Amino acid sequence: MNESDQKLLGRLERGLLLTDGGRFTTFTRAEEEAITTMLARMADKPSEFPAWAPEDNDMARRCLVCRYLRDTSLNVDKAIRKFNKAQRIRREYAVSSLTCAAVEDTLRKLGIVYIGASSLGSPTLLYRTKDIKPAEIGVLDLILAYLWIFEAIERDNATNMAPVTFIVDVGGEKLGRHLKPAIALKEAKMRMRSLNLFPVLYPRRLNYLGVFCKGTGLTAAVVRAVSPFKALAWHSHILDGGKDYRALQLMFDEADIPREYGGTREWGVNECIEAWRSEGVLGDAYSLDEAILRKYPKKERGKYQRHTEEEHRSPEEHHSPVEHHSPAVSPA
Repeated sequence: MNESDQKLLGRLERGLLLTDGGRFTTFTRAEEEAITTMLARMADKPSEFPAWAPEDNDMARRCLVCRYLRDTSLNVDKAIRKFNKAQRIRREYAVSSLTCAAVEDTLRKLGIVYIGASSLGSPTLLYRTKDIKPAEIGVLDLILAYLWIFEAIERDNATNMAPVTFIVDVGGEKLGRHLKPAIALKEAKMRMRSLNLFPVLYPRRLNYLGVFCKGTGLTAAVVRAVSPFKALAWHSHILDGGKDYRALQLMFDEADIPREYGGTREWGVNECIEAWRSEGVLGDAYSLDEAILRKYPKKERGKYQRHTEEEHRSPEEHHSPVEHHSPAVSPA
């Protein structure tokens, strides 16, 4: 490895080590004690764990509990309150019923690809800015798409407490078109309020490392401005990955990197979505209660509204009389 690569890898490592000192798969003695206490307290009043932390996966549960404890300075009472709040949010947003079909269109507009965990242990998402269509993505669509993405990350990394890495392929593009949708006041406030769900649902995961590649002079400032997670109470570290994709190549084996980035893997948005279709909840049905929908613009609610069986009947079914047929009588 040459000197330039060593420096870049060192910057990537330092960015991740800002979270929990890099202790992503181990607990300190104090944490072990707090985890045991919290699980014992929760056993007295059964708590609902996510599907990716089932009862028979003790390590997944301990890692999740540890993340809440680290997020509250090992205060068991605060950690339990935050955990219970997360379960309320999961029920309100019907996270366990969320389907890939419900968010597939938004995933394409986000141009997002989940690559997997890097050599540094961080679950990694890759964006190509030219594929992102910010003006076409509603606030509720964005929230549900990211819920799907982070549920997929948790399924793959239930015993890994590392924060995510966002790799942004700028490709020399001027990012001005991303600014207006990001800073539109009314939607920005709504987006920020909704995104505040995520540090409750996925503690420590969003203390992220952001790496932009092939950027221009103002890229760093714009990336910070348009990042959906920029102003929340999470720690983040955004760095310039240079004029090529070397950062990606230092973090992954060639077989895990998409071909267009110098690897051998046939992997892009379509392949990622196809893989996600086979995970989690199958089918197309997904809806939200009106109480949640009212928090979002009216134009976004329709496709997520809950319809009764009566509403699904056609007009003809509503108005046509029901015919009663006598059973046929066979000739004597």
